[in-house]
Amino acid sequence: MSDEHDAPIGDFITSILLILFSGWVIVVGLGMRRFDPLGLRISPGFSPIVFGSLLLLCGLILFGRSVAKRGYRIKLSAESLKAFLKAKETLNFIVVLATIFVVYFLLGIIHFAVLGSLCIFFIIWYFKGVPWWKNLLISVLCSTSIWFSFEYLFLIPLP
Repeated sequence: MSDEHDAPIGDFITSILLILFSGWVIVVGLGMRRFDPLGLRISPGFSPIVFGSLLLLCGLILFGRSVAKRGYRIKLSAESLKAFLKAKETLNFIVVLATIFVVYFLLGIIHFAVLGSLCIFFIIWYFKGVPWWKNLLISVLCSTSIWFSFEYLFLIPLP
C-alpha cells in the first residue's frame, strides 16, 4: 500500500475523532472500580485503558501525518456537505453505528448469543455478503462460540 494518498482532510477529521474517542475510553477505564490490593492491573478498566492508549497513539500519528499534508485546510461548502450526506459510505457508517447502539441498549434484555446472532446477521445481510443460509450459519456459530468461550472457558459472564 502506498504511503501517498490524497485524503489528508479526511485523515485530519478522523484523527480528531480517534483522539476524542480514545480519550473517552481511557477516562471510562480509569473510572472503573479497582481491587485495592492489586491496583489497576486487575481492574476491569485495564483493557480499555490499554486499548484506548493504543488508539490514542494511532490517532496522534494520523493527526501528525495529516497536519504535515495540510489536512487542516478544510473548505466546507453546501455542495460538499450534500455530497457527503448522500455518499454510500456515509449511509453505511450510519447504519452500522445505529446497529451498535441498538445492540448496546438491548444488552442484558436479550441473551448475548441471540443478540449477537441478530447483529451479525443484519450486518452481513446489509452488506450483501453471502446467501441467507450461510449468513445464518455464520451468525449463529460466531455469536454462540463467543458466548460459550467467555461463559465456560474464560469464566467471564456476558450480559
